[in-house]
Amino acid sequence: MEVEEQLVRITKSAAFSASPRCQQLLTYLVKQSIAGSYDLLRERVVGAEVFGRNASYDTGGDSIVRVRANDLRKRLAQYYDGAPGRDSEIRIQLPTGSYVPEFSFPPPRPTPEIGVELGGPKNSKIKDLGICEGEAGPLPLPLLPW
Repeated sequence: MEVEEQLVRITKSAAFSASPRCQQLLTYLVKQSIAGSYDLLRERVVGAEVFGRNASYDTGGDSIVRVRANDLRKRLAQYYDGAPGRDSEIRIQLPTGSYVPEFSFPPPRPTPEIGVELGGPKNSKIKDLGICEGEAGPLPLPLLPW
């Protein structure tokens, strides 16, 4: 999977669907970063290019870029904490204090092993994990009528 494909997934997700400005900001930051145009990833330039501000606008008096970048960070966290992004092969993050996105490629999460092997207590994975053992040995399990 490529970064551009992940960008499309993120911008179409529920975390971003209600915020076209965050979609535009993320798209701009990622595309400029991929192109190596890091000089365009400064607050004043982003304000002009993404939010239509005058190239000489006062960044101290107009915090649109900082506010939207903070919102973008929250939405990215929401996306990666939820079902669509949790197992993503590529993560796009925006570090605090920067407008240069970072791309990471986390290893796949292991699938937990569930169940109990047949064959009695000696082969039981539950017993081997010590789940059914007390200080004085194995705990009695209730008998269920079937």
